[in-house]
Amino acid sequence: MDMSPQSAASNEEKFRKIIADEAGIDPAALGLDSKLVDLDISSVDRVMMLFEIETAFDVEIAPEEVEGLETIGEMLLLIESKRAA
Repeated sequence: MDMSPQSAASNEEKFRKIIADEAGIDPAALGLDSKLVDLDISSVDRVMMLFEIETAFDVEIAPEEVEGLETIGEMLLLIESKRAA
């Protein structure tokens, strides 16, 4: 698996795009410290977002794994840890 800085940057970009699409905002407006709760994503959209993330990154994430996450950065770290496993 390629975890070079360029690969990590493209993964972050892809991740931000998925989140931004669900939240209806510009990906550039999302920082790693952006709070998930502030994005006003409905529960149905969260499920769709999680499915898109799983598909895009070839990982499996249980809904309870994201319940305690507060920021975009925390969610990205979860994805990266699953990809590295």
